[in-house]
Formats: sequence, structure tokens, C-alpha cells
Amino acid sequence: MKGITSTEEILTGEGETELPDHEPEDGYFGCSDSRLRIEEVMLQERVEDELKHLIESGIAPDEQTRERIEEEQREELKDVQVFIMRNTGAVALKDDRNTQVWLEYFLIVLPYKDNKPKKIYLSGHTHCGMARTLLDYGDDPKKILLETPAIASLVKDLGELRTRVLERAKADGLDIETDRETILRRMEMALVHLGVENLLGYKVVKDAMANSKLEVYGQILDTEKKRIAYRKTAGEILGTEKANGGVTTRFR
Repeated sequence: MKGITSTEEILTGEGETELPDHEPEDGYFGCSDSRLRIEEVMLQERVEDELKHLIESGIAPDEQTRERIEEEQREELKDVQVFIMRNTGAVALKDDRNTQVWLEYFLIVLPYKDNKPKKIYLSGHTHCGMARTLLDYGDDPKKILLETPAIASLVKDLGELRTRVLERAKADGLDIETDRETILRRMEMALVHLGVENLLGYKVVKDAMANSKLEVYGQILDTEKKRIAYRKTAGEILGTEKANGGVTTRFR
């Protein structure tokens, strides 16, 4: 594959250079938060996979083992390609054209490397500004309508999710003032669960999963520790028997 190296070469067509084939195995749907470096997120995803394999083999990894795995995976990541989609809050919506285009390119247009299944990681994070905005203004989005109409519209659309999270929190004895951070963590998780459910509603995702060509994960990155705090497969989040979409998200 050829590539252009300067503006002049775009005009002349000269000086093209070789580029590697575009064969990403991983798709990352995450938040636009500038504190989240994609390389670090992908590193922690791979570290968690390796640690899980060790635990499943009966080995309890210590911190030294984790550090060794991080170094090994950091080196391997230099050759890994990731197909990226980011927006504020990592909110995956239904019937969204940008999301649809991203999914079609990743799952249909771009080739499968060595015929291995691709993976999509829908990645939220702690201390998420969108979750905080939803908690603070979800009861009355009009408060922010004049200055940020698009944000107000999204907050309004997510109103049902907010209500369900708060109802569950109240049932568990949590108070919106004194237990604010705990409720925010729940809101962040609810956004991830909803996003996974919505992604699985796209036909291109359903088809890929039905043909064993795709695995979907929902996860949350601890923004302070730079480590994966939560990760589950789509089946674990939505129920294995319903993992092809069309289900009601269960908030835990």
C-alpha cells in the first residue's frame, strides 16, 4: 500500500512510500477524555487478558508478575493496529450514522487478520464528565440548554437510564448527596452496559457475532490507577442467551 509523505506529493503524486496493510484486530469505542491515552488503555486490556489466563490456570499473579507482563505487552503493542471511535462519554447510541459507518468499516471493509475473530472494547472510565453531567442535570436538561444544546439533548435522551440508576441506588440505601461518588460509578457502569446493548442492536454486529467473527466487551478504566477496573463480555452483561441484542439493560 502506498502513502503520501508531504503536501507537495499530494499534488504531484510523487514520492509515495510503503505503508503496512490496514488489518486492525481490535476496535476501540471510547471516551474523548484527553486523560485516556489509547496506548495505555489497550495495554491494560492485554495485561488483564494475560492475568485472567494465569488465574484460570490456577496461578495467583503478584505485582511483580503484572509488571513483567506489562513490559512484554508494551513491546508487542508496537505492532498492533486498533480501529478507533471516540465520543464524549463513550456513549454508543442506537441508529447513529457515525457508529454505523465505523462498524461497517471495521467488520466488513477491513480484512480479518489470519481469519481470527475481531474484538470490540466499549470502554468507559471513572470520573467521567458525561456521567457527572447526566447526574447533575438529568432532572432538568433545560438548565444547560442555552449554552450547550447538544449536551442537553443527549442528557434528555439518557433520562430513563439516569432514573433507573437512581431508583436502584435509593433501593440500596444510597443518598445522592452523601454517596455521590458511588452513584457516579454506577452511572458510568450503566452507560457502558447501555452502550454494549446498543452496539449489539446493529445488524452488522449481530451478523459478525452469529458467525463467530466478533467478540464484544464492556469495560471501565480506573482513570487514577490507569488500570481496568471492570470488564465483562457482552454475554455476561446482557445475558448469554440474549447476547444478539434487543434486551433490556440490567444495572448492577
